[in-house]
Amino acid sequence: MEEPIPRQVFSTSLKGAVLNWYTRLPLNWIDSFTMLIEKFGAQYTTCKSHHLMLVVLLNLKQEEDKSLCSFMECFSTVSVKIKDL
Repeated sequence: MEEPIPRQVFSTSLKGAVLNWYTRLPLNWIDSFTMLIEKFGAQYTTCKSHHLMLVVLLNLKQEEDKSLCSFMECFSTVSVKIKDL
């Protein structure tokens, strides 16, 4: 079974909150690298689908040195990430 090497490589690449998550996994809970990938995916790919709240859009401000066009691009980018807007 060659799985310890991928697991070791995976763990050395972690930092911050992800490393904290990994080190708090119960001992012997992950029984394969495949399971580790599944748990990691369940924990972190769902974070990408979170929608921004309207308050983020309301707090956007045009910077003095930026054009109106630049601000509108930013506004549009943020607004599509707000659910049910």
